[in-house]
Order: sequence, then structure tokens, then C-alpha cells
Amino acid sequence: MKARFVFSPLLSVFDFRQKKSVPSLAVLSIALLFVLSSNAYPQEIITGTENEAGEMVLSQEGIDIANEELRKLRRTSDSCVLGFASSGGVSIGTDLTTYAAFMGGAFGTTNFNSTSGRRQHILPYAGVVKNLYIRTTTAQPAGGSLVFTVRKNGTDTAVTLTIAAGGSAGTFTDLTNSVSFDAGDLIDLKAVNNDGVSVSATVNQWSIEYQREN
Repeated sequence: MKARFVFSPLLSVFDFRQKKSVPSLAVLSIALLFVLSSNAYPQEIITGTENEAGEMVLSQEGIDIANEELRKLRRTSDSCVLGFASSGGVSIGTDLTTYAAFMGGAFGTTNFNSTSGRRQHILPYAGVVKNLYIRTTTAQPAGGSLVFTVRKNGTDTAVTLTIAAGGSAGTFTDLTNSVSFDAGDLIDLKAVNNDGVSVSATVNQWSIEYQREN
């Protein structure tokens, strides 16, 4: 039978490493661990005892497991979406490379720009960029593809997607590739229209997920 904890805000945990009681928030954290994964670990790891002060004492292994599970929870929840929606949409000129920002503001990002530095944003903390989405409302002309690439400090990354020549309007994604950024790094989006005759499909939404690194 697996152990399950019932906790109270008045309880605390004795941490062997620190030789002192840990505030009740730690009890909440450990209880959360066993609510989520109470069948994942042997009972001898997670069974607690009481010390003379009536405090719950976990093995160091149990404390380490709890901390790791909480780090996993943070990695899956501490993320945001950077993106922009243009009501009228934007088309890329014939045989043109151009750049867009992932966020609105003073740049007036409803338009792309031929200079990458005019569309870069500074990221305030370290994280991972992934899950690029692009939405078009018209088809890409048959004369060439339309390629989007996330850029880091003015350099192309592996996060990229291609709308094929003649591709219908719709939502396009790169859900496979990712790239790490440090605090203070710059990010922007590059678009290349490889059709030498016609402007590109109309693009009206672009976004990525930015997940904080713990």
C-alpha cells in the first residue's frame, strides 16, 4: 500500500540537510508531489516519522524527489506566448527577405522591415523558444515558397517552417525544433518570399512559446 499524506498549514518538515524545520509551504509542496504521483515511489522512500517536536521527518531521498517533481511542474507551467495578430494581414514583396517582431508596441509591427535590428526584442530571462505558428489567409503563389525562421541575436535558428509554393491558406507550424536563449538575447522573425513574380500569401498571425529555464 502506497503512503499518502494529509497536510495542514500548521505542519512543517524537518530537513536533514539544513538541520532545521522547513516552513509549511514545503509540506504543501511534498503533499502536492504525492497527490500527483503517489504510486510512483516505494513506500520506504516516502514514509515519514515524527521527531520530538512533533514535526514530520522525511528521508533526504524523499525531499530530493519532491524538489525534482516541483522543478518538473515549473518547467511545464512557467511559459508564455509571444505573438502578434495583424487585422489586415501582411504580404511579403517579390523575391524579398524581411523581418518582423514577435510583440507589438512602438515598432508598429503590423509591417515587416528590411532591417532585422528594427524588429528585435530583448528577452528578460533565460528560456527556450519552441512551437512556432504562422497563419495565412490567402494562398502562397505557385512561383516559390514562403519561409519563416526564428532568429537569435541576428542569426537564424533551427526553429523554422516552410509554406510550399502554391500552398493553401491555413495554419503552419514547427512543433519539433527549439532553441535556448539567455537573458538579454534578441529575438525576431525572418520571412523569405521565394516567388520572384508575386507577393507572398497574406500573413496575419505569428507566435511562439517561450518557456523559462529553471
